[in-house]
Amino acid sequence: MNCLQALNPKVEWIGVNAGVSGTGSDLGACRLQDQVLKYTPDLIFVEFAVNGGAVAAMEGLVRQAKQKAPAADICFIYTISGEQYKQYAEGGMPANIAALEKIADHYQIPSVHMGLRPAQLLREDKLVWKSKDSVAGKIVFSNDGVHPTKEGGALYAAAVARGFQK
Repeated sequence: MNCLQALNPKVEWIGVNAGVSGTGSDLGACRLQDQVLKYTPDLIFVEFAVNGGAVAAMEGLVRQAKQKAPAADICFIYTISGEQYKQYAEGGMPANIAALEKIADHYQIPSVHMGLRPAQLLREDKLVWKSKDSVAGKIVFSNDGVHPTKEGGALYAAAVARGFQK
């Protein structure tokens, strides 16, 4: 929210965090109306790249949003975990994210691949993907290979900010 506010200081941003850690898009589709759409949002970020972004459920989320909040913009954001960073580092994309991109393309929904910059920094030897300890001169992205550290989270926020600038 701080990044969005800084990019658009004259806009009053109100954020509703409807995320439930560790749940998939099937549960998200069931919760969408009661926990998101009832607020008549202007912008909806959808992230299920790590915890079960089932294609049918993701399409169901999009269709619900377009039907019940047609003026809302939707943006898919893709976090990464485990070994997914390696695919970005090699210039590819995780298969599950590629499947979600087909939905984004079909509905002309922008997406933000939040793993691209960490993968680039990893190739440049400026980032360590996983470490419980700090590493001199490098960003430690995650302590457990899944959840970003404060620095890793800042890389994610910067990816969203870059997306807004585009």
